[in-house]
Amino acid sequence: MDMLERNKFLNYQHMETLVNEGLRIAMSHVIADDSLNVILSYLGKVLKADRVYIFEKNERGNDDNTYEWVREGVTEEKENLQDLPAEFCSKWYQDFSEGKITIIKDLEEIRESDPLQYDTLKVQHVSSFITVPLFEEGIPFGFYGVDNPPGDMLDYTVNLLQMMGYFVLALLRQRNLQKDLLHLSYNDELTRMGNRRFFMDTLTKLTVEESVGFVYCDVTGLKRINDTEGHQAGDKLLLQVASVLKEVYPHEQMFRLGGDEFVVVFCSSDYEMFPPQIVQVMFQHKLSQLKELLKEHQITLAIGAAWKQNPGTQLMSLLAEAERLMYEDKAEFYRIAKITRRT
Repeated sequence: MDMLERNKFLNYQHMETLVNEGLRIAMSHVIADDSLNVILSYLGKVLKADRVYIFEKNERGNDDNTYEWVREGVTEEKENLQDLPAEFCSKWYQDFSEGKITIIKDLEEIRESDPLQYDTLKVQHVSSFITVPLFEEGIPFGFYGVDNPPGDMLDYTVNLLQMMGYFVLALLRQRNLQKDLLHLSYNDELTRMGNRRFFMDTLTKLTVEESVGFVYCDVTGLKRINDTEGHQAGDKLLLQVASVLKEVYPHEQMFRLGGDEFVVVFCSSDYEMFPPQIVQVMFQHKLSQLKELLKEHQITLAIGAAWKQNPGTQLMSLLAEAERLMYEDKAEFYRIAKITRRT
């Protein structure tokens, strides 16, 4: 083995050691988001870069900066790099599709050929960068890379990024799977509202400073419809109820707690520009809107509503009060309708 081959071999061994160490550190975290942030931090420090980042295509086909690490003293840019127009990175994606990566040793290289990109990166104090594609089923859906790596480490940086890219891709897939599982565990499949588990988690996150209102609803007659017309008809009624609630409460969190029970959480933090007294008036106004809209759609709901400024530790008591009022409303409906057996 000559000296050149030996140096290449030693560099590869060293790089393999670095990759294994990065994987070891990242895998110590259960949440994929945490692992991704750790691996970017690790790469940034090893490669002595100013910034390490991941971009992904969004639903509109534009690019979002989804993860970012910056060296101390470097300005974070993630918030400024959301929903970038597709044309901004179009040349990169063309190169990615042809199996190429992007290496710009000096930003001045693209001053004339790509002025839009040049101007954007210049403002971020980028002088050089390397981006490596991320593929899904043979199609690039994003990229990750580094800004301002040392000039004498460019080849080394390219090789390390390519080696680590497979793991970054695996973590992004794991993140997507975790998001899907969380969505399934937190959402009602029929109405797309939060479920009871999500509701209880939401309650624990409400701050003691918030004024809160609960609108507790029960769909009257659901059991009768399921028994006489079938569960498909019952599901249609539940979807109608969900649609009405979403129309009246477009900004509030809504949950389906069980077969026929819904809860709307009305928080003052959703209306920060108004004082609590005004928010309370809005709470009552929307409650009136809900009842009117239900009449228009000929839907019968038993409703209990309770509001309190800064409930603090009395939050569960407030919820219990809304539920109690709902049962009173339900009992009154059956009394007026002269129905002795609740359905």
